[in-house]
Amino acid sequence: MFVAAIGLPHVGDVDLLSGPGVRGVLAGAALVFFAFIGFDEVITLAEETRDPTRTVPRALLLALGLSTVLYVAVAIAGVSVLGARALAASPRPLADVMAHVLGDRGATVVAAIAVVTTTNTTLLAVTAASRVIYGMAKSGALPRAFAVVHQIRRTPIRAILVVTGIATVFAAFGDFAIIAAVTDFAVYIVFSAVNGTVIILRRTHPEIPRPFAVGGTIGGVPVLPVLGLGSVTLMLTQLEPLAITVGTVACGAGLAAGWLVNSLRR
Repeated sequence: MFVAAIGLPHVGDVDLLSGPGVRGVLAGAALVFFAFIGFDEVITLAEETRDPTRTVPRALLLALGLSTVLYVAVAIAGVSVLGARALAASPRPLADVMAHVLGDRGATVVAAIAVVTTTNTTLLAVTAASRVIYGMAKSGALPRAFAVVHQIRRTPIRAILVVTGIATVFAAFGDFAIIAAVTDFAVYIVFSAVNGTVIILRRTHPEIPRPFAVGGTIGGVPVLPVLGLGSVTLMLTQLEPLAITVGTVACGAGLAAGWLVNSLRR
């Protein structure tokens, strides 16, 4: 909100539609999509939420709506202050926006805020991933050892330690653009599976109780999941070949690990 307010007086100074156009917007959206992962991570905390059928969808949609408005406002402010090309060439775009308007002290403030917010995002990712591992272990898709919870705090301590260790290894790579792109690839695969599953279940098992269901169908096919599949496919085509290759290998390793665990259970 602070960055958007700083840039508000500069709106109109530059042409917001100049630059690489729609292709640039799609490429940027495909990469920055990892910033939206936090919203679906809310779902992983449903077991720890009071009245999740009512609370989780509202929290998800409200957070998504507010954050989208803020993201757009910050983007407009940043482009208005520095221009699209200067922002693209900057290693710390928001700090440069603040420095341009308020001087170096403003850039220092934004840099400090970025450290705090990045830590918060990392904490959310670790929390959600540990709950996913816990749920998979509890259902038998992963070794039962990961389903152990702390006796006092009642949190999946082993799953948290595993996720933290994996995150530390990724952080050591240093090239966060590639890490973000590979993460996006994995999320696109998950989103495709989720949307496809919704379509299939609506057709094959319409009698299943659904505490929360998005309306709008054509010929028995839900419209929003179809649009979701289309948008995910479009975003997937914008990723770099390296990210798609590494993501495919990572997802393949996950499938192989799941098959191995299931084989050992039998």
